Amino acid sequence: MKYTVLFLLFLSFTTFAQELNCRVEVNYQNLPVNNRELLTEFAGVIESYMNSTRFTNEDWAQKIDCSMSIFFTSASSDIDYSAQIVVVSQRPVFKSTKNSPVLTVNDGQWQFRYQK
Repeated sequence: MKYTVLFLLFLSFTTFAQELNCRVEVNYQNLPVNNRELLTEFAGVIESYMNSTRFTNEDWAQKIDCSMSIFFTSASSDIDYSAQIVVVSQRPVFKSTKNSPVLTVNDGQWQFRYQK
């Protein structure tokens, strides 16, 4: 499950072969203060990576809107974290101002290492 979310996310978006317009929200409330301080730039780093990485060599006029909500659940060290992540992508409805969800992924047992 460690890389499940990222694999599905990248697989999904490389299939459509478009670039991303990703918004990242992070909740640190369940972490000790010292771990929160180590993660101050985390949301910006992830958002920057998702929005600046080109997954294809093609130029696309429309970007895929997506959001990532990351809820940190614990930290076993200064670099080992557990979190719940929810990824939602959406696209515009034809001839409308509304959006429709395309992909929703919820991984409640995401474990990873993060170091500045």
